[in-house]
Amino acid sequence: MTVKTRGMVIGLLAILCLPWSAMAQGAAYKNWNVQNRLRLEYDDNVFTTQNNQLQSWKVIEQIDLSYNLSMENTFLSLRWRPGFVFWENRPGDDSTFDNAFDLSFNHIFNPRWSVSLQDTYRFTQNPEQNDRGTTLRQQNDFIYNALLGAVSYLVTTKTRLELAGRWITLQYDEDEVAQRNDYDLYVGGLTLRHAWKPQTAFSADVRYETLEYQISERDSDTVSVGVGAEHTFNPGFLGSAHAGYQNRDFKGRTVTQNDSTSPTFDLKLTYLPAPATRLSVGASYSLFESDIFPYSSTDRGRVFLSAGHDITAKVSGFLTVSYTRNEYDGNEAAGVELFKDGEEDWYQVSARMNYKLNRRNSLELNWQYTDVDSDVRENFKRQRGGIGWVLKI
Repeated sequence: MTVKTRGMVIGLLAILCLPWSAMAQGAAYKNWNVQNRLRLEYDDNVFTTQNNQLQSWKVIEQIDLSYNLSMENTFLSLRWRPGFVFWENRPGDDSTFDNAFDLSFNHIFNPRWSVSLQDTYRFTQNPEQNDRGTTLRQQNDFIYNALLGAVSYLVTTKTRLELAGRWITLQYDEDEVAQRNDYDLYVGGLTLRHAWKPQTAFSADVRYETLEYQISERDSDTVSVGVGAEHTFNPGFLGSAHAGYQNRDFKGRTVTQNDSTSPTFDLKLTYLPAPATRLSVGASYSLFESDIFPYSSTDRGRVFLSAGHDITAKVSGFLTVSYTRNEYDGNEAAGVELFKDGEEDWYQVSARMNYKLNRRNSLELNWQYTDVDSDVRENFKRQRGGIGWVLKI
């Protein structure tokens, strides 16, 4: 079964797994939300190439179906978003099918014990980036899935201990692409969080992860330790910070460098100067899996700024600006000795404006600009912009 077929099958199974019985009993109609998005968009670089850029109009049809159930000790959220894209000028395949499914589940057994489960599933035929920020420049169908489970124990009224596990998988359709880029990431971690004051909390964590590629010379094990803090300065200003240390041990015998160590940090500030305005800034740095063969790892730094403002009761605007830098060490290239180092810079700007026509209908304007300057793959610039109609059913 190909990745494309599996993507369609899993999408259909996602709907079958939704709690139809509750809906049939007439007790859960209010828990359902259904939206339809129809967009017309212009893309000036369909295949993200540096030269001979292909331009095309496209029509995007997407259904957004979600179900939320909140009870005294249990919360369940399901969301399914199938999408169909028709391209006016795209040689080889003038239509694509995308599929997204998200699940979130939390249950409190008693005041001390609770569990949570989250799953993020993506199937797409026109990749650019996945949820972890990894660049996916292969023109090929793929499945991406991230499953996270956690058990939490309240040690004292202010201290909580959490044991969590995560499994992430990326699977391409074509064998040649899959051989170079497919991977499985297994993560286990322990976090201790203490609420020092109502406005301030501290945390400490340790994590172990195993990264497995199709080509085993790229495999690695990573140990991470860190500390964090969260603080609410006032109701309209809050921030969080996390800093730590990572050690990645490469398993490949042909990797020149046996291990890599790196500091890691994640900073974020959120400011609400007025009820209608929201601002967020952040910066992070960490070791990540590499999407470029034959590198086994990448050092990634990122900064971003996002803003949202309700211009009127019916008009809202959103803006996000981000810069990402990936650094690739030639000593960490599997199967190749004395391979070159590489660097790449990603610049991205996204803007969106919503206009509510009435309770059920709204219009959207969107624009996105991407600029990639890379030593290890083809550079490209890309702009996409369009108009959409959102119907709440």
